[in-house]
Amino acid sequence: DGADKASLLKRAEMFLLDGDTQNADAYCEKVLDIDPECAEAYLYKAMAEVGARAERDMGKQSGAWENNINYRKAVMFGSEDLQSRLKTYDLRCKYNYACALQREENYSSAKRLFEKVRSYEDAEEQIKKCERLIAERKETWEKRQKEREREECAKSQLNKEKEQAETEIRKCSNDANMLFVTLMV
Repeated sequence: DGADKASLLKRAEMFLLDGDTQNADAYCEKVLDIDPECAEAYLYKAMAEVGARAERDMGKQSGAWENNINYRKAVMFGSEDLQSRLKTYDLRCKYNYACALQREENYSSAKRLFEKVRSYEDAEEQIKKCERLIAERKETWEKRQKEREREECAKSQLNKEKEQAETEIRKCSNDANMLFVTLMV
């Protein structure tokens, strides 16, 4: 059983390296038929789901592994060493996703995600950067809002002046018409 399990896992790993995720997943299922708590099989299944060819590629993903059922089972059944590596990949993925959000100028979401991985790399610095950019964006928005309000006020004043001018023109026109009628009579 042990040799079968080891050879099936090795085949799954080779399929992953070749990019053949379908066969990798199928061989993992064979392993899980033998040992339903095989952390490596769950790890390889998680890798196959995202097209990771090697374990180190797991950290290159963008997002979070914690929502992946196979990742969670690999953590649940894995050794302390495997659990530690997987948690590091999850941190790296969240960090990468936060960086992507930051590049897309989605600073609030990026900040929230950096806060979840505060201890990873320069996340603390990135949180401060997001806070600064959020404050700058808010300040810019407030300035634009004040400009819009001034423009609306100026437009309103111009409309009032236009209405007054039109009223004066009508009055003058009426006065001129009355004077003309008076002179004609």
